[in-house]
Amino acid sequence: MLEFIDIPGFIDFNYPKLNESTMNKMKMNCRSVRRTLFSVLGVLMFTLMYANESPNWRIVNAGLGKQFAMEIAGLEINAAFEIQTTNGRILASRSIPAPSFQGLFSLEDLPEGEYVLVLKTSIQEIYQPVTLSQRTVLAATEQRWSIHLPVVEVSGRQLDILYWNAEAEPVTLSLVEVGGEKLYEETIDEIIDIEKRLNLLQVPRGEYIVEVRTANNAWREPIHLR
Repeated sequence: MLEFIDIPGFIDFNYPKLNESTMNKMKMNCRSVRRTLFSVLGVLMFTLMYANESPNWRIVNAGLGKQFAMEIAGLEINAAFEIQTTNGRILASRSIPAPSFQGLFSLEDLPEGEYVLVLKTSIQEIYQPVTLSQRTVLAATEQRWSIHLPVVEVSGRQLDILYWNAEAEPVTLSLVEVGGEKLYEETIDEIIDIEKRLNLLQVPRGEYIVEVRTANNAWREPIHLR
């Protein structure tokens, strides 16, 4: 048998009646809390997404002159590996199968100097500078950096653009016809987790290009509307 226990001090509160001004302030505070909550959830979602797509990449000096061993684990899908000059010219490339890879690479045909090893996944590019000498291939992990790539998704006539803007710099989003005419353009500033959804119900079917531009990088992703 259930009983209601009357605890003094917890029953029959007499709340004062709130005036309209106080109620409006409370509503504004609630909206602010909701905005903050959704912002935090957005950052968390992006953090988890990029964390899941960040492979464990290990480069080991093989001790055999201009050779190095490479180990990669945690790939969600196949990746691409490139050896580049410091100005971005691709010297060699190969596909890296998911979920893991081990291999030995020889740079005997390259002169001594500075190079960059690049691992490209679906949503980021990881750059590792290396120093090549006659005896060793040196890779200092503290010099490693990465670039996050935009994610473009089309579902029916709904276009989603996701981009992790780590520097909170201005980012320009555009939807362009193949002929070059811009149907949409917007610059977003001081936002880390950019999530843009466009309704394309009024856009004719056909081929289009989504552009994402920052001060230092630009990406173009073709899409097809049915």
